[in-house]
Amino acid sequence: MTASAAIFRVYMAYQTLIDKAYLPVQDARKDDPVEELPPYLVKDLLRHDTSRLEDFAELLRHTVAGARQSSGLIINTLGAIEAANLEQIREDLSVPVFAVAPLHKLAPSAKSTSLGETQADRGCLGWLDTQEPGSVLYVSFGSLAAMDPHEFVELAWGLALSKRPFVWVVRPKLIRGFESGELPDGLGEELRGRDMIVSWAPQEEVLAHPAVGAFFTHSGWNSTVEAIAEGVPMICHPLHGDQYGNARYVADVWKVGVEVDGTHRLERASIKAAIERMMDSGEGREIGERMKGLKMAAEDGINERGSSHTHLSDLVALIKSF
Repeated sequence: MTASAAIFRVYMAYQTLIDKAYLPVQDARKDDPVEELPPYLVKDLLRHDTSRLEDFAELLRHTVAGARQSSGLIINTLGAIEAANLEQIREDLSVPVFAVAPLHKLAPSAKSTSLGETQADRGCLGWLDTQEPGSVLYVSFGSLAAMDPHEFVELAWGLALSKRPFVWVVRPKLIRGFESGELPDGLGEELRGRDMIVSWAPQEEVLAHPAVGAFFTHSGWNSTVEAIAEGVPMICHPLHGDQYGNARYVADVWKVGVEVDGTHRLERASIKAAIERMMDSGEGREIGERMKGLKMAAEDGINERGSSHTHLSDLVALIKSF
């Protein structure tokens, strides 16, 4: 399971969510709590807008049935952040559940340095070396998410108006209808050397760099786990799928990030406000302290006697027993 334990619980409850009319999501109920799966609100629930709901539910039912018949379930998560969800899955499935995150720390040789034919631009690391500790905002929406041209322009101006230095991943096909993106006219003067825009970045190394103080993210699960592993607070702008639920946990449960207001459509004012809230306020400093605690928990987990390391060892033993 490459998503979170919380999302797997959504898989398990999906037919119930349909039967109780949480799904399909209706505007009148989108802010209602999902009593069966706190802390989710209806608008956070996993859905696939290009598929029929019944077909998607059947796919998830099949996935859960396969897990029930398996010798064990591996989840890329940390016991420190999802202990209750992991325990609930163990009880419901009656199979061993192995929480092995941060997996990229346990298997560092598996780092990805490219996106298809697009190689990571390591020059951004040298640029980060010239910046003050904790001063830089890292901006990336992963390998698949896309935004409208209007949102791209608003994001560019929101970053400029924040007056913060930033590394921004503008990958091919980030903007719907365009192979690559060009900055709006007049933005260069506003930035005045504060920007480092790359087509792809060595994300794990960027997040580990001491100059990076926050991560503006689409809240994909891999990015969320990598940010926790490096202790980098998040500004969340979920776009689809499990990202809404991930952002809910980041902002409201673990409280190690903030969500951009009006998340369905980016606007420069809300972007600027979220950056200031995260990087220039007492609330942001408190968030940073909580994130340091999660980073320490992640580090403890991959130590020889830590939970993630132990689960990985147990998993290897299980595989060898076949």
